[in-house]
Amino acid sequence: MARGRSTANNVMAILEALHDAMVDMYGEDVNVAYGWPGLNDWSESVVSIGRWELDQAAATMDTNRTRRQDLTVDLLFCTAIIGGAEAEQLCVRQNLALISQLEEYCRARDTELGGLAEWCAMTRCESDGASLETDQASGRCVYTTATFTVRTRITSNP
Repeated sequence: MARGRSTANNVMAILEALHDAMVDMYGEDVNVAYGWPGLNDWSESVVSIGRWELDQAAATMDTNRTRRQDLTVDLLFCTAIIGGAEAEQLCVRQNLALISQLEEYCRARDTELGGLAEWCAMTRCESDGASLETDQASGRCVYTTATFTVRTRITSNP
């Protein structure tokens, strides 16, 4: 079972593990960034590690002060392709392909994120599925948010 001694250290280690897994999987074709990348770092597809939330259930706390915590991380997948209406479907398809790769990685290849977690799974995925009208003159750009939940246990033992 994965264990950690510090909530803050666990969060950063998990964010780094997700970042590194995506960089390894996607290679140079996809820009993986903490937050939104700078203008000079743009590529056709971008994954932004964004909002995260940490929940700890008091009911899981025992006499040793160990407890379970769930970290939810929103990953914003953005694909931009020059073109008309036909590019819209290509953007959606690319975002879903990238999300599927990460979901499969967490579900089947590294379920504990290198020993940092009890489990990691995609728990939500949403998109407007279309480019903003104001952006359509320069091509198509579709945003999809995939939420991954990571369960860990905080303990007093390393």
